[in-house]
Amino acid sequence: MPKTERKKMVFISHATTDKCYVKPFVELLEDLGLNEEEIICSSIPPYCIPLDGRVYEWLVDKFQNCDLHVMFMLSKNYYKSAACLNEMGAAWALKHKWSGILLPDFEFCDIVGCIDPTQISIKLDDSDKDTLYFRLGELKEKLIREFGLQQMTEAIWNRKRSEFISKIEAETSKINAETECPTENIVLDDKATKTERKTINVDSCVMLVYAAESSMKQILVSSSFEGSVISVDKIEFTKRKNPRDVARWTVAISELVSQGYIKKISGNIFEVTYSGYIFSDQIKEEFKIDVSHDFEEYLVD
Repeated sequence: MPKTERKKMVFISHATTDKCYVKPFVELLEDLGLNEEEIICSSIPPYCIPLDGRVYEWLVDKFQNCDLHVMFMLSKNYYKSAACLNEMGAAWALKHKWSGILLPDFEFCDIVGCIDPTQISIKLDDSDKDTLYFRLGELKEKLIREFGLQQMTEAIWNRKRSEFISKIEAETSKINAETECPTENIVLDDKATKTERKTINVDSCVMLVYAAESSMKQILVSSSFEGSVISVDKIEFTKRKNPRDVARWTVAISELVSQGYIKKISGNIFEVTYSGYIFSDQIKEEFKIDVSHDFEEYLVD
């Protein structure tokens, strides 16, 4: 009798606690053209285990009777989950195809277990964006070949890929903000919070608002023949060109970093974080800051 061809499916092996990262990945697969019959993802309907289904029996059936491409969404949470490690072992034992997707804050050196750590994987918070773009493109082409999907134009793929990366970065910023500076502690009517805010320099608050409202959302520290220049877009905080001003605004940057409102993304560029946007909105509203005006109007000398 001729051998029955097994159904091809993408199986997303992940920790439920990483759902915020898994959902954008599923949406990217949908953009590529994969449908409800080709994706298994236990935490994202309609790709989850059906109502009244027996979890382990259903999963065993998929592993034994389908041609799976397993996506290991690797993270610290993943390795804390017995269910995830069971899925990893099953995929290895049954020799299913697999791809490694390293979620933010997880490194290549953290890969352990039965999968081959030398197999090239995709790191979603890779600082080398060219490599990240290239690897995602490789995964796209692999899935198009495996599932016979329709090719999309380069312009559409570039947009979909950028949207995906933006979602991942937004979730990372949100998680970092909740870890470093829980949003529930930032309440305008909370007396304790107002007391805390008195320790935050006015200069820092003003700089944060202007950075959050700027086109680049960044603070730049550069050098000129006259000395260091600290600026946001075309607004120069060190316009007086003297060491006192440089020291003043360097302190403001340090304070914003320590509070978790901005983060360094390169040697001389600082970017507003998720908690920074939240705090900036409150400052702007409470102190009626209009960024179309000169920032010096809001300083206390």
